[in-house]
Amino acid sequence: MTKTDKLMMVLNELCFSISYRKQITIWEHKFLPNEYLISHLENRFNKSLSEMVNYRPPAMEIAKPSELLSSVESYMDILTLVESHCQIDTTRIFNEVLLQQSQPLDSAGNETITSLYTHWFLEVLVKRITMGTIVYSPIRRSFVSIHQQDLTLPFDPEEYASFNELRALVELIKPCKIFQILVFFVKNFVFVLRWL
Repeated sequence: MTKTDKLMMVLNELCFSISYRKQITIWEHKFLPNEYLISHLENRFNKSLSEMVNYRPPAMEIAKPSELLSSVESYMDILTLVESHCQIDTTRIFNEVLLQQSQPLDSAGNETITSLYTHWFLEVLVKRITMGTIVYSPIRRSFVSIHQQDLTLPFDPEEYASFNELRALVELIKPCKIFQILVFFVKNFVFVLRWL
């Protein structure tokens, strides 16, 4: 028996023990194991999403949206595997957590995917667009940098603002929030233009 088989057997046993009884009465209090598991899975999934973004403000680094989307899909596959062994509603977990991630702050008051990417795009990409070091290329369907001798960019704009990366970002934070972010970008862009 391989290590993976042993771990799957342990997962099966844990899931069986959690779903064996719908409720347990302890000193006149009712404990619902499934609800307890769901709440902990929601909290862990929410925390993991913030960690997957891998945002480092001093270096202004952030994970590419396509990499984040791939990680989120993998995490969701694992939760779906748990659902197949235990009677929990992963759709509810996904909807609640991903809905929170489309807001500026989650239920715990932490920054979400939406706020982190909005901040990064404003501070890094839009600032360099207004400086004239990054332009949009219709042929490449992406933003590209104009190479200047005295200015070096810490990142390649094509890596973060290509069509595929922006599509992955929209898939993560939903189209309605993208519209709000775009309105926010336009307001800040107009403010910067007036300042210039």
